[in-house]
Amino acid sequence: MIQITTASLSNVCVINRLAHQIWWHTYGDFISTEQITFMLNDMYSPASLQTQLQQGHRFKLISFENNFCGFASYCKTSKIGLFKIHKLYIHQNYQGLGLGKALIHSIENEVKALGATAIQLNVRENKALHFYLNMGYKIFDSVNIAYHNFILNDYVMHKQLA
Repeated sequence: MIQITTASLSNVCVINRLAHQIWWHTYGDFISTEQITFMLNDMYSPASLQTQLQQGHRFKLISFENNFCGFASYCKTSKIGLFKIHKLYIHQNYQGLGLGKALIHSIENEVKALGATAIQLNVRENKALHFYLNMGYKIFDSVNIAYHNFILNDYVMHKQLA
């Protein structure tokens, strides 16, 4: 059984644990150990996750058969009607079960109810890119983002919401 819940401050350790399990598998083949370690410490420490929640990021947790196996976060942008997905990860042992689709549909439905007309996200060129294309997202731009001592080469993807 799939269950999606809204995360709270009490869930930051769950998100932190999942991020550490997922990131090494997801990015280990094409991002340096130094960069993964830095980004995990910078974006997924309990303190950073608490700050993100307090700044208006909504986090979702997904579980399958009572096991937390993924998470996502999104927030409203400064552009009217536009929301952004900042994170969407499913543990590698649970991929292929429709959990990513369930999680993204849940977010899309929530932001529509909040007045969204469009949603965007950034993604690297990996298998997630194909997932988002299959979910109706289109590549809007290609960007190089300076992130501390690193450069993030991302696609900006966009989807109009009906």
